[in-house]
Amino acid sequence: MIARLFGRMSALLPLLVLAPAAGAATVSGRVLDSGGNPVRGAKVVWEAYRTDEETLVDETKGSTPAPLGETATDSEGRFRVVLDKPGVEAAIRVLPGMLAGALLPGPYDSSEDVEVEDVELPAAEKVSGRVADEAGKPVSGAKVRVRSGSLFEEEDVVRYAEATTAADGAFSIGNAPGRTGRLSVRAPGRVPFSQFMTRRAGAEKVGLASGGTISGTVLDPMGKPAEGVIVLAGSLAAETGASGTYRLRGVAPGIRTLEAFGKDDLAARNDAVRVKTGETPEVSLRLARSATVTGTVIDEKSRRPLPGVRLSASAAGFSFSFRDGETISRRARTDVKGKFRIAGLAARRYSIKASKTDYLPATMPGVVAAVSAPGTVAIALQKAAGVAGRVTDEKGAPVAGAPVRFVAEQGIRAILRGGPAALLGRPGVTSGLDGAFRLRGLSAEKNLTLEATRPGYVPGRRAGVTLRSGE
Repeated sequence: MIARLFGRMSALLPLLVLAPAAGAATVSGRVLDSGGNPVRGAKVVWEAYRTDEETLVDETKGSTPAPLGETATDSEGRFRVVLDKPGVEAAIRVLPGMLAGALLPGPYDSSEDVEVEDVELPAAEKVSGRVADEAGKPVSGAKVRVRSGSLFEEEDVVRYAEATTAADGAFSIGNAPGRTGRLSVRAPGRVPFSQFMTRRAGAEKVGLASGGTISGTVLDPMGKPAEGVIVLAGSLAAETGASGTYRLRGVAPGIRTLEAFGKDDLAARNDAVRVKTGETPEVSLRLARSATVTGTVIDEKSRRPLPGVRLSASAAGFSFSFRDGETISRRARTDVKGKFRIAGLAARRYSIKASKTDYLPATMPGVVAAVSAPGTVAIALQKAAGVAGRVTDEKGAPVAGAPVRFVAEQGIRAILRGGPAALLGRPGVTSGLDGAFRLRGLSAEKNLTLEATRPGYVPGRRAGVTLRSGE
């Protein structure tokens, strides 16, 4: 039985910023497994930084950015990436191996050295299944991807594993990151599939339906073809060529919204595109100047700029929806100087939310975005609390694979404090091979109850836990 549950408050390590070398900078870090052991020989590449929209274009095409360089972790799991091209922003990727891969989206550049937080890779889990069309026939060549994360919050580091379906539609991923996360499947001409799984067990059965196609031309404000514009319809995206044309296959039938985002804050939108399976409506878009929100994000205590902060502009207020994706208009990330710019907005008021691992999220309501003058906002994020410890049995031996989480509050008080996610409890972690665990990004609170569970054991609890910001 889990007779002893040891928890200790641990200070979370901040980013260590060193003096930049002349003409170059380094991004350094360490890759660990779920037990805190170094992962040796992991391949690490750096690639051009991609915005969320550009990443969606890559996923739609089934491609990944070409590496700008590569290295490998040493015997201590450490890596060091040298960025020596001024003005080039990069992302860091730990390629999947025996364990899942990890994407550190950045952006990083040559302006200053950065020591990133330890990249912790979850224990590998097997996910297998079969992908079929609406007639039950196998879909071969489909891209299957599993990524870790919470149903309610995104993570700074994206941990993932992927595979391609065989001729019989079967797939098997032996290095899936953890037991919960999102399963997504894409195939040309078919509506993308995405589902959050709270527990992975048995073979997954995925159905990919046929969709329609939207094509057309994007014009600039002068009526000329616009090149390099990203056109989106749901989770599908394409980039226009020199002729300004685009083509999106596999759009779900129904009334769909089509958006286009170009350079210099140019954007266009059509909320009434009718899509039918097997048909191809022609939809042209003309770009116009959009409203924007700009600003900076800093650490509340040190006043230093925070890079890689996730920003979202939402036109809606509080919602009892378990997914707020429908209310979010646009997303962005801060650069290495903590600055951000959210373009492609309609002129109205927005709530701007800033999120970063190891910090408490902050929301600035009532920010006015206008075409003539951008909305401006300065955000200071407060360091979050954390707790680390070890799960052991009655003999003091480590217990691996034990889910550890704070017990959920109940009733209307829980909803008012934490929204609908509070009813499901705070996101937890699983203890490593040595029984170690670490919970991060927590609010300062008192008298909490920490719980560890494991089949075959009596749940272990520690009551009266106090969390303090920055500890």
